[in-house]
Amino acid sequence: MDKWNHDEEPEDLNVSILLIESDIEQGRSMELELRRSGFKVFTATSHLRALSLLEDHKNLRIVLVQVEATDIGGFDFVHLLRHRNRFQNQHLQIIMIGSGEDFVRFPADGNSIDDYLLRPYFPGELCWRVRKAQKFLLNQKQIAAVHQMSISAGILTSSGLKRALHEELNKAFRKRSCFSLAVFELYGLESVHLNHGLMMAEWMERDLSAQIRDRLRSYDRLGRLDWGRYCLIAPEIDQEHLRLLLIRFSRQIAEWNESVSRNSHIRIPLEPQVRPLTVIPEFEPHHLAQATAVLWDWIIRLDGHVPVAAADYSSIVITSETIADVVIAEQDGSVQTRLAIKAPGITQPLPQ
Repeated sequence: MDKWNHDEEPEDLNVSILLIESDIEQGRSMELELRRSGFKVFTATSHLRALSLLEDHKNLRIVLVQVEATDIGGFDFVHLLRHRNRFQNQHLQIIMIGSGEDFVRFPADGNSIDDYLLRPYFPGELCWRVRKAQKFLLNQKQIAAVHQMSISAGILTSSGLKRALHEELNKAFRKRSCFSLAVFELYGLESVHLNHGLMMAEWMERDLSAQIRDRLRSYDRLGRLDWGRYCLIAPEIDQEHLRLLLIRFSRQIAEWNESVSRNSHIRIPLEPQVRPLTVIPEFEPHHLAQATAVLWDWIIRLDGHVPVAAADYSSIVITSETIADVVIAEQDGSVQTRLAIKAPGITQPLPQ
């Protein structure tokens, strides 16, 4: 029998495969075939064990599901998995494995399985189906990179935020206006994680950040830096208006906490701590990239966050002299970070 043709290998996505197979010999054979093709495989002999592996290994992106029941049935497992993924940002490709009589039971809607493999399958078909799923994940990754944001929530990724910062600096420079930044952390997320589990913590972060985005102006930009850390870019907002914006923002989070407490068993509030800064760009056009780098270094700092009521609303004027001093200092190796530089063009040092 002819082997299935292998298309060109997709670029590495650093994904692993989860195989659910109760027959140990059959599972070992399938795992060996996948490993020979270069895939990293985790094997579970039951469906509930597979759920715990998905919690432990976030790079599991392709799941081969045995349709026959172990502790629960294959279709029940898929239902649980899809429900779980409504609250957790782990996009999976699900391939159901079964015999001919199970074929008519395979749901055809988009909320169930993505592909199926019927036993006995052709030589090479197992790896072909996995490569097909891998290519789909690669396409999704490329689409996300183009948009540089979570399309459903309208929140920028870290790379999208850096691009938005570059664009806002350029626009503010040309319009001779200012804009403001607010880096904030959601304190309390780690306690939710420890007391109520990762799924609940991730749901709370995602729901709150989406609600914050919905209350912003259409031209404000909200981006996620990492777990519980965000940055807001607010065009044409000075220090006083930034203070008022963050007070309103703090009240909104307090109302959200009350709603969560009222409608769930969660009693751990999420509290924002911030680092605000108003930026006035007065540099030469060819220094735009360096100015972006200076501000980005300030944004990604991990320290210096304080409660909104205690925040210091600073401003900074970025000039070409500022940028030149940054470049010279870096070449001399006299500073460890761009943010340590106190140049003549800055009305006050960048807040640490």
